[in-house]
This record gives sequence, structure tokens and C-alpha cells, in this order.
Amino acid sequence: MESLKGTIVETIFRNNENGYTVALLETSDEVITLTGIFSTDVSGENIEVFGERVKALTETVIGLRRPPALTLQLPEPT
Repeated sequence: MESLKGTIVETIFRNNENGYTVALLETSDEVITLTGIFSTDVSGENIEVFGERVKALTETVIGLRRPPALTLQLPEPT
């Protein structure tokens, strides 16, 4: 399992009912898309995440190009 430290620079999606979040994490050398369950909105927070990298496609969403990235799929809390 990998760990990354960085700042959440944008929350792309957040389900307030279950905490499922899609966000952009900026580390010292890359910006990645991460998904997972967060108990609160983490926009602007400096965090450390643990998980596995999953290869993802870069796609255009509502006319905005997201940065090329890998998705860090976080394990669900136990």
C-alpha cells in the first residue's frame, strides 16, 4: 500500500450522505485524482492518504480538461 502527502486543491464531487469524494491531490511532484470516503469536506486540507494506484483515463468533463492523473483508490474504513 502506497502513501502520499499533499494538499487537496479541488473537490470534484462529494456525496454528503455517505462521504464518497473525488478530489485532486497536489503532491510535491504531481497532481492526482483520488477517490475515497471522507467524513468531512477536505478541500484545502494538507493530508496523507493510503491506498493503491489504479490506472485511469484522462477525460473531458463538462468542457474542462482534468490533468493527466492516476487514481488513488482508498480502502473503505473498517
